[in-house]
Amino acid sequence: MIDKLLRPLFDRLAQRTTFINGIDLVRQLNSYRDNDHLLPTTYFITFDVTDLYTMIPKSGAVEALGRFLIQNSMKDTNYFVCNNKYYRQINDGIVGSTFAMTLVNVYMLEWKQSLIELQIEQGKFYSR
Repeated sequence: MIDKLLRPLFDRLAQRTTFINGIDLVRQLNSYRDNDHLLPTTYFITFDVTDLYTMIPKSGAVEALGRFLIQNSMKDTNYFVCNNKYYRQINDGIVGSTFAMTLVNVYMLEWKQSLIELQIEQGKFYSR
């Protein structure tokens, strides 16, 4: 339920820095080239976080989610309600669940935000 609520918001906010598929990567690179940003000195950098779902601390993920919701919420609310019941997660997320993936993506978006902003300020291209 939480993933269904958060995923559209996250996807919309992260779309300028996320590749949908290989065709999208090619289109964005072509646009980068057409805007005269692709130079012989351009570097392509990639990184992978090993065991991403198990390496992110629960407290850090929850704090990142809280900041994400505060920064991007349409209304001020501190509660999650479903079928007239209040819910609070008290255990770690389930590896492989759809919400765990969204939570990790929110955490990683915040973690790399300064890099994204630096790339944009310098007219560079960043995506994942």
